[in-house]
Amino acid sequence: MSALSHPQLPLALPLREHSTLDGFAGVDNAALVVALRSAADGQGQVYVYGPGRSGRSHLLEATVRHALDKGLAACYLSAAELLTAPVGVLEGLEEMSLIAIDDVDRLAGNAEWEEGLFHLYNRVRDSGGSLVFTAAQPPSGAKFCLPDVSSRLAAGPVFQIAALTDAELVALLVKRAAARGLSVSEDVAVFVVNRCERSAGALVDYLVQLDHSALVHQRRLTVPFIKAVLGW
Repeated sequence: MSALSHPQLPLALPLREHSTLDGFAGVDNAALVVALRSAADGQGQVYVYGPGRSGRSHLLEATVRHALDKGLAACYLSAAELLTAPVGVLEGLEEMSLIAIDDVDRLAGNAEWEEGLFHLYNRVRDSGGSLVFTAAQPPSGAKFCLPDVSSRLAAGPVFQIAALTDAELVALLVKRAAARGLSVSEDVAVFVVNRCERSAGALVDYLVQLDHSALVHQRRLTVPFIKAVLGW
């Protein structure tokens, strides 16, 4: 059973091709990646938090992909999308080996969804499945009204995504560019990193824009070309 074939999952989202656990950068995030691999293999739960554009969605999608590649039933759900649906959409999800909910803290303050999440959690744990959550805040700071929800979200390992160093951001840009068939020298990557928001998400967004412009104009990614495209 795949994430997209379950009859009760009209909100299950497709996974982006570049979202892999191997592709997540940062030495300080190594323990987090190990924990997510274990969860994807059906061993427990993980709660991951960090600011926007820190890679939360990438990690969640990558964990689901890892489970699907092993032939397990898994789904990736966005809390924002869940809030547009009746809470009954959660019924039956405990049949899956892995359930991953992105931005779970967006459900905080909604009594119906908090209760639905609470019951889903209990059903999944009773069935032996795994749960992975991402959020902007740790469980204690997510402002859930039901204390039992916060305590359950914190029952497994809780990780804060570590910010990447400049050197790690440079390496990430070079690697992601190569995956797109683009050649980016280290000097060019340093130029971009020194002038953009220090986040993996910002780098990927810039790379997508540069890739498109390079294709349209049939240009290499040089510093002058990047300056012209990005207005730097």
